[in-house]
Amino acid sequence: MVLCPLLKSQRFPPFKPSLPADASRHMPLDWRDAQVETITRQLEDAFVDLTRTINAHIAEISSFQVGKAQVNPRNLAATLITPWAEEQSQVAIRRAEASLSDLVVSLDLDSGTLGWPK
Repeated sequence: MVLCPLLKSQRFPPFKPSLPADASRHMPLDWRDAQVETITRQLEDAFVDLTRTINAHIAEISSFQVGKAQVNPRNLAATLITPWAEEQSQVAIRRAEASLSDLVVSLDLDSGTLGWPK
């Protein structure tokens, strides 16, 4: 089954990576693993502030509101957790974009050497 008829009619030269097979596979995987580790640390560190915020919010509301939040926690999540998650996501995205830019520069895609000595 051909997903795109245009691609079927095109002749593309075979891809020949200039890096050794292991190195070309490991660079993106290493980058990904480093990002996951960094994001995990970021969230672990930021979670302490989130729990403090939730505890302070609960201390300020009535017992009835606490019970209501236990039955339907969506409002509490929308008020406290969603903004925290969005902020943490933006921090992770900015860091990943900067790191990815560095990775792309190190690959030197225009030269075809992918950052390795010629």
